[in-house]
Amino acid sequence: MAHGRAVPGLRAVVRSTRARARLATAALRVLPDFVVIGAQKAGTTSMYAYLSAHRDVLPAGRKEVHFFDLNYDRGERWYRSMFPLRANVAARSRLGRRRVITGEASPYYLFHPLAAQRAAGLVPDARLVVLLRDPVERAWSHYRHEVAAGREPLGFDEALDAEPARLAGIDAALRAGGSAPDPPDTSNHRRYSYVSRGLYADQLRAWLAVFPRDRLLVLTAEELFVRPEPQWRATVDFLGLDASCPPAFDVHNAGGSEAMSPATRQRLTEAFRAPNGDLEQLLGRALPWPSTRD
Repeated sequence: MAHGRAVPGLRAVVRSTRARARLATAALRVLPDFVVIGAQKAGTTSMYAYLSAHRDVLPAGRKEVHFFDLNYDRGERWYRSMFPLRANVAARSRLGRRRVITGEASPYYLFHPLAAQRAAGLVPDARLVVLLRDPVERAWSHYRHEVAAGREPLGFDEALDAEPARLAGIDAALRAGGSAPDPPDTSNHRRYSYVSRGLYADQLRAWLAVFPRDRLLVLTAEELFVRPEPQWRATVDFLGLDASCPPAFDVHNAGGSEAMSPATRQRLTEAFRAPNGDLEQLLGRALPWPSTRD
């Protein structure tokens, strides 16, 4: 038993030592060439795994760095510490005679009110990959995730009713950077934003206000889940990578299959009908979601 307790402690020491070493060499490290910015519960884990398996991608120290949302106060040095050494990138590029890139995936970026401006300030040349999912299904998956984590005591309809009150004032508090008097619990913004996160058009407009449109690739989770290879090929082409060696397209971070009640599904379908139409106009294409056609 003592040995079993020692192993996690040893792992924590190793992680801490590595983190300090990476921080000490932060000035010698690159910034990301690409960022998968969201949406949550829309296939970002799978897409990042597929990209990280590419021979010309050196992944970040961890998938979800969460710098432009949760860790911005740690500064650029901390962010750089998450990425490969410049010398390693150059060596890999020379060895393969191909460009080698790095990137991260933090699905809260799309929804966070300050992430777009922060990213534009530090990585203005980064390419941004967006994965969207039918907001009805995304909301349900998000809710079940919070229930499984022990953070959601309400039934789904009750949680939908409670969302406006739970999120009241948080957007302003986040924009104020913690300087607002008596700020609300901003973790609610991540946990209980079941409907709000599905208002994709407004979120994309915030990113398009500070990044050129050709820097954003917008895919859908439904197409990724059903036919992953074409979506992967579109992404590696967007990133300027060779598409000759597709990875194994395993599904990562899959949710359960519990069914939503028909009445709640209809409620959400109606709630998202106009926002989905707005999104289709913004993207200039139809979306593969039943809730856009029912």
